[in-house]
Amino acid sequence: CALPIAQVFFSNAGTGNGPWYQFNTQRNDINFAFQSYPSEMPTNLGGLLTSTNDPRYSILIDSTDESEYNPNASLIGLGAYYGNPNSPVEFITYEEIQFIIAEATLRTAGNTAAAQTAFNNAISANMTKLGVSSDSAYLAMHGTITGATVANALDSIGYQEYVAYYLNPEAFTSWRRIGYPVLTPPSGSQGASN
Repeated sequence: CALPIAQVFFSNAGTGNGPWYQFNTQRNDINFAFQSYPSEMPTNLGGLLTSTNDPRYSILIDSTDESEYNPNASLIGLGAYYGNPNSPVEFITYEEIQFIIAEATLRTAGNTAAAQTAFNNAISANMTKLGVSSDSAYLAMHGTITGATVANALDSIGYQEYVAYYLNPEAFTSWRRIGYPVLTPPSGSQGASN
């Protein structure tokens, strides 16, 4: 089973649209698709997906609006999976369970080989859910838990959770537990313009 286990469904009717779609289309002061920031800012998900040739990029992020500030665009940086009026909100998914198994196995047994199967299952399940059918090349390049220590190996899991949990509050829980990605607060003030 690679489908979400618990999720809330929405409709195409205006009063039944999903919350991410509404948030994305009713405000023109947000952006999901930045490719790069000024040098003092960290790279975000879009930059990470691009740098790893992740096939999930076009499903998670809509980069067709070059200005990325166009209030008339139907999707301002939010890809089709979450950016459609009837996009679901997920509570727990199969890939989340597999990531938990991989992390727990790694933490309790300290054995990356034992955690590897669940790790690959999690990545594959996320790609299948998003409609990415050819993930073998990506898995060959990025689907191995690496690291000389358990803490280093957890970074591999943390990175893949960061991608798979896009727009899911569980991403914050994972970050608090694993500490990946490493976050660097921006310098300057919020009101500063580029």
